[in-house]
Amino acid sequence: MNAPSSPLLSLLRPALSELSAYVPHAAPAGVVRLDANESPPLDEAVVRSIFASAADVALERYPDARATRLRHAVARYIHAPEDSLLLGTGSDEVIGLLLSALSRPKPTRALSTCLYPTPTFVMYRVSAIAAGITPVGVPLDDQWDLDVPAMLRAIDEHQPNVLFLASPNNPTGNCYSHDRVARLVEHCAEKTLVVLDEAYGAFSTRDHRALDGLPNVARLGTLSKIGLAALRVGWASLPPALAAEVDKARQPFNVDAVAQRMAAEALEQHGPAIDAHARAIAHRRESLRAAVAALSGVTVFASDANFLWMDIGRDAAHVFEGLLRRGVLVRSFHSAGGRLARCLRVTVSTDGHNALFVDALRGTLATVA
Repeated sequence: MNAPSSPLLSLLRPALSELSAYVPHAAPAGVVRLDANESPPLDEAVVRSIFASAADVALERYPDARATRLRHAVARYIHAPEDSLLLGTGSDEVIGLLLSALSRPKPTRALSTCLYPTPTFVMYRVSAIAAGITPVGVPLDDQWDLDVPAMLRAIDEHQPNVLFLASPNNPTGNCYSHDRVARLVEHCAEKTLVVLDEAYGAFSTRDHRALDGLPNVARLGTLSKIGLAALRVGWASLPPALAAEVDKARQPFNVDAVAQRMAAEALEQHGPAIDAHARAIAHRRESLRAAVAALSGVTVFASDANFLWMDIGRDAAHVFEGLLRRGVLVRSFHSAGGRLARCLRVTVSTDGHNALFVDALRGTLATVA
């Protein structure tokens, strides 16, 4: 039964009607979940050490409002100045903070806008709408790279306050060509903040660090993809003067004390183990890609992330359901239509789970037209 309507609904921002609450796909017990880009667990000894570090957290006390120890650990881990960091509950919160703070319309605009290529991380659009900012998506080219002419036209037309570039990109898995990223950054000059979202950077040998230090460039990061998703710790590295202003929009005590302690312990004591964990996942990714590429009718694209993006050459909805019946949950993009209607995304997992996926995909393709 639907909940009764409320007269207060008339007070909601109309654009919220375009959104739906995030509800993960419900899966029966025992199903192998390869749908959320969660990495396999870190080494057991590392996990025990991280848990033990929080044993003496004073639960009756508020967290350190500045997250001092964690801020220092993140700064050392990503080689950034401490005063450039904005910390949040996952990079999702940081995206929301950036958009909320940078929401003033430009002099020639009635509303502020943000820009991003599509397909990409859905929270750019969701957070923009929630902040009262107009989101503008520009399709990627046929190789899932930046369509620079189209992006330049959109920048000139919409004059965005923020441009999000996820590289490696979710869901396509690839890093954008550096020369294309640099061209957009140069075109934006100091008129637009270009946010390079490096959530999956640990799995790539390519990056855009050559752009560090430019006054309109920020880098976004998270611990969620490297085996620490439960902690919900993310950050942005911004020009320090901008970081100080955006930090005013942050809720006090936004990163809880247990997450601060565990994340700091992970980075301070186990940074090399985390990096090795990411390299091992990247190695398994290439083995999984070769196995999937051997299946008839499937095009699997090169990936710089901890997942694979593939065109299965037929309606992804039927293949998605067939995989689920065989005990494997992946992410299907059939509802988006167009060229995405044939696309699946699968998280790289353990050797056993990867093999299970390949067998399930092979069996499903044999029975789905």
